[in-house]
Amino acid sequence: MSVETGLGSIDINHIHNDLNVESGSGTINVNSAIAKNANWILETGMGTVELSLPQDTNTRLKINTGMGTTDIDFTLNNVKKNNWDLEGDIGENPTSEIRIETGMGTVIINIK
Repeated sequence: MSVETGLGSIDINHIHNDLNVESGSGTINVNSAIAKNANWILETGMGTVELSLPQDTNTRLKINTGMGTTDIDFTLNNVKKNNWDLEGDIGENPTSEIRIETGMGTVIINIK
């Protein structure tokens, strides 16, 4: 699934397969599990990216915040962090990948 907007928020619920979301300026909210071998790309120039994922999630996270913070409820394994980049695994055996980029904004990842 692919969704794009220049200005405005995007809310997505219950998408399990591949996902590509782009917003020039706006909040991206995703409330869903991620399927095995799925890839999610969530990008906003300015705005918050908020994910709500199940406790049993197994995925690789790659986050870039040009100017912003990250707030992650999950424990991350195999963490790599430098400047604005954060990579880590949720769960023991990641079977999918979530890439998040925000030029200016906060990244929040909640356990649902």
